[in-house]
Amino acid sequence: MGENNNFLGFRMLEMISKLFVLAGFLILGAFIGQFFGMFASVFILELNIKSGSDPAKLQAVLMNFIQDPNSFNHGSRAFMAMQWFTSLGTFVGSAWAYNKYRLKQTLSDLSPNTQVSWHIYVWSVVALIVGMPLMEFIINLNKNIALPAGYHTLEVWMKTQELAMDKVTQTLLNFETPVDFVLGLMTIGFLAALGEELFFRGVLQNIIEKYSLNSHVAVWSTAIIFSFIHFQFLGFFPRVLLGAFFGYLYVWYRNLWIPIICHFFNNALGVVSSYLYQQKIIDTDPLSGTINSEYYMVVLSLVLVVFYVRRLYNYKL
Repeated sequence: MGENNNFLGFRMLEMISKLFVLAGFLILGAFIGQFFGMFASVFILELNIKSGSDPAKLQAVLMNFIQDPNSFNHGSRAFMAMQWFTSLGTFVGSAWAYNKYRLKQTLSDLSPNTQVSWHIYVWSVVALIVGMPLMEFIINLNKNIALPAGYHTLEVWMKTQELAMDKVTQTLLNFETPVDFVLGLMTIGFLAALGEELFFRGVLQNIIEKYSLNSHVAVWSTAIIFSFIHFQFLGFFPRVLLGAFFGYLYVWYRNLWIPIICHFFNNALGVVSSYLYQQKIIDTDPLSGTINSEYYMVVLSLVLVVFYVRRLYNYKL
């Protein structure tokens, strides 16, 4: 018994050390990405010209830009460029660096199963679509959760973070031209999906699964971290469920492109909906948070989600 405990303790220590290394790559990637993102913003906004090449003035203008990008001409596009490089460095870069320098692998090694039927991609996306009323219901429940009185300071901090992230989202989804919409689809839709799945499912989940020897622990632990790192706590539990769905798709099929495509579809739907609303093609603002489904739709959504998830699970057997 003692030897088993020592073995498990050693495995946990080794896993923690791997996670610290991964966190180091994440921080380094975020720093590099933000550095190049700042340069891209300066170039797009021509801040070096407006500041007269004065470093102090340039820094002040940059701080004003970060606080209120929409007050600048092409501010949303510059902010999108900053987000592009930040996502690229933080998630894609850190996942690539960890695999290359620690595991001596390429990113393609994260998808050892290349023989996946097209049915899987279709069913996975359909499961997301039919699950939307259920997710909206859970989102509304999440928003109405109130912490006990003793956690008032924590609740205030969480709401402050939520407002800050809402402001970032509104800035990124402020499409001045069709070009901005395409850039948003590439950045918020594809790059975010690619980077986050590479990092969370491809690297982090694999590390936890390898050392915990339990795929369920790996999936749910990663999903919780995935949701927490977004700092949008009013949607914490729905995002945990979404992350778990992506995680199980990866566990079942060992092909990272399945959760990447599902993640892209989920993100792209929000981008397209926002653009259509701004063009007055649809009446409902997807950022308003006022979408409510009838209870029978929620129940039907739950039944259909269970049906398609079981179908996905059984197909891999």
